[in-house]
Amino acid sequence: MFAENNDLQYAVPGGLIGVGTKIDPTLCIGDRLVGHVIGSEGSLPPIYIHIEIQYHLMRRLLGVRTEGKAKGAKVDNLSKNEVLLVNIGSLSAGGRVSAIKENEKQARCCQ
Repeated sequence: MFAENNDLQYAVPGGLIGVGTKIDPTLCIGDRLVGHVIGSEGSLPPIYIHIEIQYHLMRRLLGVRTEGKAKGAKVDNLSKNEVLLVNIGSLSAGGRVSAIKENEKQARCCQ
């Protein structure tokens, strides 16, 4: 690992760090690895396929063009099998709603 011309023993958040790997360059094209974590086997956190989230929906869509002076389109409640884009830090991952607890505003998502 390097920061400019300095060899690093460890990395901390808040800077640009170059990591030399033997990963196939086609996997790295277009920042495909942004938000991913690398580490030695057995040192990484667990991988979750299902997550349960608490959510709050906005009343209206933002950034959607409407005709005239009409306000943005209304947001519908989540529904089962709806596809969501979940953003965690700098990682964006698609998921599908597998269950909803409407009275608690919770949803269960899976990849």
